[in-house]
Amino acid sequence: NTLFDDKVVLNAALYLTQWSDQQVNRLDPLGSPFTGTISANLGDATIWGVEVESLYQATDSLSFDATFAYVDATYDSGTIDEVFSAGFAIGGFPPPCDDIVCSTTGDIGGNDLERSPDLQLSLGAQWEGEIAPDVELFVRLDGSWQSEFFADPINAAEAPSRFLANARIGVDYKNYRVSLWARNLFDEKYVANSLQIIQPFSNNILGTYFGERRLFGLQLSARFGDN
Repeated sequence: NTLFDDKVVLNAALYLTQWSDQQVNRLDPLGSPFTGTISANLGDATIWGVEVESLYQATDSLSFDATFAYVDATYDSGTIDEVFSAGFAIGGFPPPCDDIVCSTTGDIGGNDLERSPDLQLSLGAQWEGEIAPDVELFVRLDGSWQSEFFADPINAAEAPSRFLANARIGVDYKNYRVSLWARNLFDEKYVANSLQIIQPFSNNILGTYFGERRLFGLQLSARFGDN
């Protein structure tokens, strides 16, 4: 949608996903108690959310853009992840759950899907204008924020929220462009992904993967053709 003499662009979407037979972990019915787990289509989930994007052309040279996204992603009632059930206790080792942190039945119904942040926001500003014949300068700053997310289906391990900023400045001359860019401008140390894998004999895997630190780059490009 364009509003106010095309100075404002505003779009929104509302969605609902009902996910049947989602893959969850379970004990291998054909294997021994000492083998690892397998993935099986035993779970259901409901996901709904809203997304909004906007652009404001403040002047001929200056513009602002923003996005907003909210998602509610949960396992449906009765979904069982056997990896966290009492049946996963082997050779005297205790089960992963104790009915305090999580259910010994492995019931994860109502829990958030792992690696699914509830909120994501972004805001950007860009200035561009002619500084000499056939020469245009552009400067862009943008930032994005993401809420915390759970790393496992029992919602016990959580990765924190993060804010990242980027910047770019460049010059266009006819069909050529040179630009200097920076990602993660403030050198934020953040968790990009995290997961937990429960295995027999407590040989559990706790994986935490960090995102890229501050990066700088110089980019040269050329356009060919009439446009």
